[in-house]
Amino acid sequence: MTSILSNLQPDKEVNILNTHPILRLEHVREITLSLCLPTLKKIPRLQNLEDKRLEAICGFLRPVMYNESAYIIREGEPLDTMLLITQGTATTYVHPRESSSSFSIRQRFLRKGDFYGEELLACAFDQL
Repeated sequence: MTSILSNLQPDKEVNILNTHPILRLEHVREITLSLCLPTLKKIPRLQNLEDKRLEAICGFLRPVMYNESAYIIREGEPLDTMLLITQGTATTYVHPRESSSSFSIRQRFLRKGDFYGEELLACAFDQL
């Protein structure tokens, strides 16, 4: 705690959106595990893995924050990221193929504990 407080001095700038640099590595690991492990356990492809393996996966996860109304993934673009929602919400939309309309249809809401892009796991597991 002392190391964190020393980094929060009035004369030092701290990015409040990314506090990981001021935290000790074991604290970052604990926070990542508490945020992500429950969600990883909900993913069908990972449900039979031991906690030790899920914890190893957590070591590769990186926090990303998006502004409201930001596009995270656009329909038709290659999917190269799996999302674990740990805070806030995200909405998926699809474009109706048979319509010439420029309107999108809301498909589903993603909330804390939800995930998106699980099909990437199939590719990863097939390569093992």
